[in-house]
Amino acid sequence: DPKNIPKDIVRFIDYYIDIRRNEIKKASIVKFNVIKHKLQKLEGASSKTIYIREINQDFKQEFYNYCRDENYSQNTIQRELNIIKTFCKFARSKGLEVDAELDSLKLPKEKIDNIYLSPEEIELIENADLDQPHLINARDWLIISCFTGQRISDFMRFTKEMIRIEKGKSLIEFEQQKTGKLMTIPLHKKVLTLLAKHKGEFPNKISDQRYNDYI
Repeated sequence: DPKNIPKDIVRFIDYYIDIRRNEIKKASIVKFNVIKHKLQKLEGASSKTIYIREINQDFKQEFYNYCRDENYSQNTIQRELNIIKTFCKFARSKGLEVDAELDSLKLPKEKIDNIYLSPEEIELIENADLDQPHLINARDWLIISCFTGQRISDFMRFTKEMIRIEKGKSLIEFEQQKTGKLMTIPLHKKVLTLLAKHKGEFPNKISDQRYNDYI
């Protein structure tokens, strides 16, 4: 019954997560909650409740300006606007009123240069003279990330239990958090050298925030 469904976007996000809990990944729920908190802050800043029927061009502009002021990138804002549209379309399928402009809300994507390190740059990082243990630890993780090609949400969860030896080769097996894909990656000799340095273990785990700061 549409009468019992929340009509404001913040409460509707909770409803959406609740209804679709069995179909959506944990990582998506985290993403949805990040958007919810952003919308709560936007409501606080503008001293008003944002209703689903008001998600239109004006809202898009307000959301965009708020996120830009908070230093979010164009592509993050574009992605989150699309997710907000998904919530509203789901609300429409449940009989709630949406704005006629909803389907045409769009933000352009920004073309991003792919940032990568050359083998020479990786070597400079490996040979950099570091004496602080927390920086040496972060560097070890950076080298592991370069030679496994994985996101921080995956490589920071690596443990020696994920490694198996097949025909003399060391392989690491894990499930990618973002995609849910099962991965098997041969471990590069640089990674094996680091593991040997840590007595067979991966370096000490740290939070994404700390890792970025140390790097």
